[in-house]
Parts: sequence; C-alpha cells; structure tokens
Amino acid sequence: MVQPELINTYNKGMGGVDLHDWLIGKYSIAIRGKKWYWCLLTRMIDMTIINSWLLHRLVSDEPITLLEFHRQIAVSYLKAAAVNREKPRFTSSLGLPTPWSLRRDGVQHFITRTGDSKRLRCQLVG
Repeated sequence: MVQPELINTYNKGMGGVDLHDWLIGKYSIAIRGKKWYWCLLTRMIDMTIINSWLLHRLVSDEPITLLEFHRQIAVSYLKAAAVNREKPRFTSSLGLPTPWSLRRDGVQHFITRTGDSKRLRCQLVG
C-alpha cells in the first residue's frame, strides 16, 4: 500500500514540533495558577524562551545550554527588580521622595494609611 503524499509531508514537518515540545518540557515554568488563562500565559513564555534560545544558537559564536539561557534570563530580571526596588516609591505632599527612615517604624515595618481614616498603621498587621 502506498502512503499518501500528505502523510509524508506531515511527518517531515512534525519533527520540529516534537523537538520544540520536548525542549519546553525540559525546563517549563512550574507555577500553577487558579485562573484559566495562567497555563496559556506560562506556555507562551516557555515558547518564547525556547525560540529565543534557538535563535541565539544560530547567531552566537559561543552557544550556551538551554538551562544556562534560562538562568541568564532569571538573573537579568532579578537585577532589574533590585534596581527598581532602590527607587523611591513614596512621595510627600510636595512631590519629594520620602526618606526610608520616615516610612518605617522602629521595627522596620512599612507605615501606611488604613482605608479612609487618617491613622497610620503597620502594613504587615492584618
């Protein structure tokens, strides 16, 4: 029995999809969410990372492993978060940044306003 050409074409192209799925499965994001779209979002991020790594292998003189590529992405985001954390987030009524010493009580707790009241309260207290 002769195999139809459509089956041959499908089987030739299927190798790339299988490889992509296998690479995603190696180091996929393992965070579970309660929202229905969370698995779609994490899958898209995984696919983006794999595609970026494949492009990096094509253009780079010194290719790195997929695990190292994941680590470099994580480190770059951690460094960016550390830089953003150092920026002042709170401002006074004049628009000037409030110093850290004024935004904390003596026990290193953030002091925030509670609801509509004018009372100040530690952010960590429920």
